[in-house]
Amino acid sequence: MLRTVLNKEAFVRTLFVLFILIVRNLLTVSYGQETDELRVKGAYFKVESGSVATVSGSGTALNNTNSGIVKIISGGTVTADGNVNNESGSSIQIDGQLNVKGNWTNNATASVALAGGSTGTVEFQGSAAQTIGGTTSTIFENFTINNASGVNLSSNQEINTQLTFSAGIISTGASRLDLTAATDGTSGYG
Repeated sequence: MLRTVLNKEAFVRTLFVLFILIVRNLLTVSYGQETDELRVKGAYFKVESGSVATVSGSGTALNNTNSGIVKIISGGTVTADGNVNNESGSSIQIDGQLNVKGNWTNNATASVALAGGSTGTVEFQGSAAQTIGGTTSTIFENFTINNASGVNLSSNQEINTQLTFSAGIISTGASRLDLTAATDGTSGYG
């Protein structure tokens, strides 16, 4: 059994931080049925520079719903071991890196750019074929394929800065992939 002991001052500071997070709707505390997801529902989830957040477990999803915002600041990294779902007017804003090991579904805001930032990267790192789709075409900045099984498109997508192949290929099927970089924005091979 692991036991953590906090002195009185540390305990009070911890309670105060949790209270502020709950009041500002940055942290949802729920009781009842457990789910295999990180749900950002009408809330704000921010990963600062130098910070790493992992949504672990292959069956675990990162679900962004009800006008939620997932914001990854330059130098911050989020790894989603399962699917990433952007729904209901929500946005994913990336200036750091988002590693996706499951499928990508975007039914909300098209661009994943963080306004006023540099360029963020979405890297597809699955071990099985991954699918990128949704009702909204995502506009990626830096897009990396690092999956020997490849990535399949089920809807049109756009990359406006850099497409990098570390491993794998993109199968577009009936969909289209537009590379709109001002210069040659490709590197690597599948």
